[in-house]
Amino acid sequence: MWPILLCLGGGIVLGCVLKMSDSQRVLNGRLQFTGIMLLLFSMGISIGMNESIIFDMFKISGQAFTFAVLCTLFSVIMVYTMSSYKERRDHRR
Repeated sequence: MWPILLCLGGGIVLGCVLKMSDSQRVLNGRLQFTGIMLLLFSMGISIGMNESIIFDMFKISGQAFTFAVLCTLFSVIMVYTMSSYKERRDHRR
């Protein structure tokens, strides 16, 4: 984990220190996109080679769907609760 955080921190420092031109930003964006696509491709290969993941795909997808729905539901509930609290507080002033 530390190498990842150090690389991220180093990138942040370089991003603050170095100012890039528009063409360098475009190149940086393309390099980031290419790196992410290679990462996703290699992750797909790893998942495809792991038989236990393939056999448990239905269970895993059900858990992921449940997690996504619950996160969305509680996020909406929290936004509604906080918005109504703020609205009531603003009306009192």
